[in-house]
Amino acid sequence: SLNVWNCDKLTDESIRAIAVGCPSLESLRARNCNFTTLPDDIGDRLPRLKLLSLKQNKLTALPCSIVKLENLKTLELSSNPLQTPP
Repeated sequence: SLNVWNCDKLTDESIRAIAVGCPSLESLRARNCNFTTLPDDIGDRLPRLKLLSLKQNKLTALPCSIVKLENLKTLELSSNPLQTPP
């Protein structure tokens, strides 16, 4: 599990580094971290992810690979300016 809140110093590259470096991650909560995008290959990089909570960020879209997260049980995206439905 990885839980971070109010980390405005994190960048979109930070979440990419997590995806690349933590392939066994099962739970990621990153609330109010100003993320604007997710890695295009997040679904390939985090196959064991069960919970993805990205509340209160600045995401406008989700990558297509999100559908590859077959173990995902919980997806929390409230308070993001999503332009298209996930």
